[in-house]
Amino acid sequence: MKNPRARFPVENLVLFAPIPFLAFHAFIFSCWYLRDYALDLAFIFGSIIMLVFGRRMENYLPIDYRDDDPNKTFAAAWKLPHLLELVFWYALTGLAYYFLWAEFGFPQSLETDAAGAGSWKPIALGYGLFFLGAFIFGGAKLSIQKAVGLIRADFGKVLSVLPRIASVSAIYIFVDVFFAAIYRLAYIADSQAFSRPIEGFVDALYFSTITITTLGYGDIHPVSSYLKVLVSIETLLGVGLLAAVLSTAISVALSSGKIEIGDKESAE
Repeated sequence: MKNPRARFPVENLVLFAPIPFLAFHAFIFSCWYLRDYALDLAFIFGSIIMLVFGRRMENYLPIDYRDDDPNKTFAAAWKLPHLLELVFWYALTGLAYYFLWAEFGFPQSLETDAAGAGSWKPIALGYGLFFLGAFIFGGAKLSIQKAVGLIRADFGKVLSVLPRIASVSAIYIFVDVFFAAIYRLAYIADSQAFSRPIEGFVDALYFSTITITTLGYGDIHPVSSYLKVLVSIETLLGVGLLAAVLSTAISVALSSGKIEIGDKESAE
């Protein structure tokens, strides 16, 4: 039987292939322009967009990060939902370049800015951050796969519940980091938004963590009204996600107890 992967629509290359190129270089240039005061924001938001876009591009282009489905067929670009998604990705990429043009005078300012430092530095910084992120996330993926393999060997009977724990925990961490980036961006836009300066991403992550965990030491608190609303939303999300994590852990414990009881009854 012929592998369905061979039936790759050629029109997908024409319509979708420019998106990875444009989006990736928007990420590179954003890192260069924001390198002095908000490089962490460019890295976090850019990485999130690249991760989401990368997973979606697997449906349209011969890009395979996971190789978990050798019989996967590619989506045809001419279908209406896919054309709408095509418009969305081009619009998102266009907005990124418009932001660079409106705020930093891209691309003319890139030539002027890089002339004294060396025109290779913007590219080197962007590619360096990209491969650093790929190394970090790739290493994390391998570690998680190895851990799951060990768990599968020891607790194969309750493995079906473990993805729930991992997914809820990942969402919890993602919300924490995402709100930290928002707080950092809010401080850059308004230095009086908090009771004390948010000097870097570590401070923003610290404030987001004590908020989502409902610790609230009070050493940093929001001053503006819209930030108070955001903090309230994050606190409610934190309580809900924590309840989900605890309920999942309890269900795992109960499942383990039932399995042990069942094994003892079978042995008797």
